[in-house]
Amino acid sequence: MAPGRPYVVGERGPELFVPTAAGRVEAGLPGGVREVRVAITVNAGGGDAAGAMRQSARQVARAVRAALAEE
Repeated sequence: MAPGRPYVVGERGPELFVPTAAGRVEAGLPGGVREVRVAITVNAGGGDAAGAMRQSARQVARAVRAALAEE
């Protein structure tokens, strides 16, 4: 995954994920899989969703990292 590049994700409908750093997706975590849910709402008016996502990218990444770090 490349930083700043949007990816369409979502199990229950399309969502955009824009990472702030390069990374990868790995399956089969040691010790089993745990479900982590992160709900983020970005309010963008007048068709400026892309701009709103760019402005929120770091905040979104921090929220995801914090959710994954919780035990």
